[in-house]
Amino acid sequence: MFNKLILYQYINKITKNDIYNYGLSEGIDLSNSEIDIIYDYIKNKYKDIINKPDMILMDVKSKLSEKAYIKLLELYDKYKDMLYFF
Repeated sequence: MFNKLILYQYINKITKNDIYNYGLSEGIDLSNSEIDIIYDYIKNKYKDIINKPDMILMDVKSKLSEKAYIKLLELYDKYKDMLYFF
């Protein structure tokens, strides 16, 4: 329960600028449309991201550039074990 509370608080505070800066820190320069897409998914589909990540990954594949999608897969593989704590 506590982990979910922290996650929900973070989701409520996240900004598009946070997404852009995180992308840069990971070596990817996201376009404005990619930032909008990622922001929308985080803000509005966070439960699906946690509960059905494979569905979300397939859904965004055609919406992001190949480079952004590959980075998303890398980050998912890096952090996927954390999803099971929620």
